[in-house]
Amino acid sequence: MKSHSNSTTGVFRAETEIIWWSMVVGNLAYGFLLSYVIGKAGAHSVAGGFKTGAITALLLSTAMNCISYALVNLVDTTGMFGDIAASTVEGAIVGAIVGWVQSKV
Repeated sequence: MKSHSNSTTGVFRAETEIIWWSMVVGNLAYGFLLSYVIGKAGAHSVAGGFKTGAITALLLSTAMNCISYALVNLVDTTGMFGDIAASTVEGAIVGAIVGWVQSKV
């Protein structure tokens, strides 16, 4: 993402400066959100979880990235669309795992 950031400097933390507790809480919250949505959608299979996770991630990341792109000067459109694509893939993978786990319980 750094190569698609605009002239703003000091925005991205160095790997040694990442606030890990915040990263863990954010990822857990995202996982619980996907689990909740997949459960409500009744997608209790790998394929159902994959599809529901991908759609949820696509919509959520599109909303957040477009709003952020409109309000702040942090990334260009390549960075924005790259993040949407990566988030959608991540959501699909996590969704497939959640769907698989929910099929076992």
